[in-house]
Amino acid sequence: MKIKICVNSTKNYSEKTLPIIIPSLINAGIDPGDIFVFEGGYHERSVIKKDTHTLIQTDNNTIDLTGLIDIVENELDSDYWFYIHDTCKVGPKFRELLYNIPESLPDKIALFTHPSMNIASYKYSLLMKYKNTLLKYKNQDYSEKKLKKLKEWSI
Repeated sequence: MKIKICVNSTKNYSEKTLPIIIPSLINAGIDPGDIFVFEGGYHERSVIKKDTHTLIQTDNNTIDLTGLIDIVENELDSDYWFYIHDTCKVGPKFRELLYNIPESLPDKIALFTHPSMNIASYKYSLLMKYKNTLLKYKNQDYSEKKLKKLKEWSI
């Protein structure tokens, strides 16, 4: 089973957050080839391969949905995607817990039903099922007013 990591970030904060979360993922045994950072806030999408992860500078900043939108829009396939915020840090047992998926292969595995802040493992087919819904939220207006409204909406 293939599980890729979706680290949701933004170009305004990634310099502070990525030096914490990326090493924690690698130290927990995650293959750097499975770590994807989705950095919102660019006018054009670009993909940059780094030694420790793949950086995708997205052409959207949709707060908590940035990475999920890029995954479905560009059909980045994996059995599961584990979505996490760039402000998090994982512990040494993370990989073991990540791959402890029930045999029933549920569509979503979250620590809590609510609030989860979207942090969960998502089956790729589930994400693709909601592709059109996710794309409706895609934001390319980076004005302070619009981003503040999106933050309030996500809360």
